[in-house]
Amino acid sequence: CNTSTSFVIASDYEVINFSLYSTELNENFSFQEDSFTFYDCNKHSRCESCADSTAPCFWCVYDNICSHSDALCNLGYVEPNQNSTYCPAITNTTGHVHNGDRSVDVLELHTVNTVEPIIGFNYTCVY
Repeated sequence: CNTSTSFVIASDYEVINFSLYSTELNENFSFQEDSFTFYDCNKHSRCESCADSTAPCFWCVYDNICSHSDALCNLGYVEPNQNSTYCPAITNTTGHVHNGDRSVDVLELHTVNTVEPIIGFNYTCVY
């Protein structure tokens, strides 16, 4: 079947009903009526929504994208239909703040599910 017909996927998936049509008989074969689910994992821009999605989407940890296939992920990924507890996250921060100029001497970030940086790369704090 040609799926060139355009339709909008409102969320991350859309169930489309279809049937087989005969041009010879000029009718739909109702006994062949079925549905197909189209997925759009690109709707997710964060690991949490990707991992919590009902669609079979993979969160590509190194690429920072939500994909329909783990083959599109470089190295690590979060499996579909796992919950967001498997996503990289900051769990706790500690630091010493100076009251006068509000500067921070040491800031420690505690994380879970972060991956080892690739050689030549590292994590940096962004303020």
